[in-house]
Amino acid sequence: MKKMAFQLKGIIPPMVTPLLSNDTLDVAGLERLLERMLAGGVSGVFVLGSTGEAPSLSYRLRREVIAESSRIINGRVPMLVGVADTSFEETVALSRYAAERGATALVVAPPFYFPVSGNDLRRYYQDLIRKLPLPMILYHMPGLTKVRFDAEMIAFAVDTPEIIALKESSGDLDFFWRSCRMARCRKHFPVLMGPEHLLAASIRLGGSGGVNGGANVFPELFVNMYHAAVKNDVATMDVLQKKIDRLNDIYAVPTGGMGVCRGMKYALKCLGVCGDLPAEPFHLLPRNEKKKIEAILDELK
Repeated sequence: MKKMAFQLKGIIPPMVTPLLSNDTLDVAGLERLLERMLAGGVSGVFVLGSTGEAPSLSYRLRREVIAESSRIINGRVPMLVGVADTSFEETVALSRYAAERGATALVVAPPFYFPVSGNDLRRYYQDLIRKLPLPMILYHMPGLTKVRFDAEMIAFAVDTPEIIALKESSGDLDFFWRSCRMARCRKHFPVLMGPEHLLAASIRLGGSGGVNGGANVFPELFVNMYHAAVKNDVATMDVLQKKIDRLNDIYAVPTGGMGVCRGMKYALKCLGVCGDLPAEPFHLLPRNEKKKIEAILDELK
């Protein structure tokens, strides 16, 4: 397994997947999106995460997203690739493809159909690590996977050299703080915050940065918040937090599910970055919801 030549920190957006149809990648939109984030100062890019609607995409399309993203990024920042699947072998296959295409590390959430926990979950990751060609970032997203990590799972991750970081998306600040304390046992084990409204709080608790979806839309906003939090610049943090909270209002507008992705995609369409088509089973927003998002964007711009 390859070793990491850098430290994960700062803002690493979980990239949305621009689509022209349910199985057609919007390559031009993808390029505009990636260049927007890179120009905004992000420290890396995470493709095929929850914000990227990865579980809804065909295996063919997931590979195309990896290949095109790698081509556009061209080594300018680390590229993290989500490879979680209900199938162990499909996870391994996509991991190997990602490595061939220049991925830096693999982000692996637990399988999300059959309930699994405790020793079975740790054995799953041990078996997977033996077959992975790149370092792993452990992904805790109980709201979607229905699998909640416990202290033993975090201890296992910190004690496993092939696991190099934790993406913590439970939204539980107490669990985040306890994970950061356990991570101190290792020289470099970043704990990255998922929910973006908690970014500043997570840095104060010992976090290393954020995997924040809103950085697709306004990357500088989150990069500036990260730096302000590191410096403990309270006045700047207060101003930026109000903007982040208002951006989060966009995600509450869609009423048909997957509000984060659908709201974010429509915001990106309004900004001329890419289209707003979500992957099935979700569909375009109705006009009344689009108007609400437009009004929020006008405030933020």
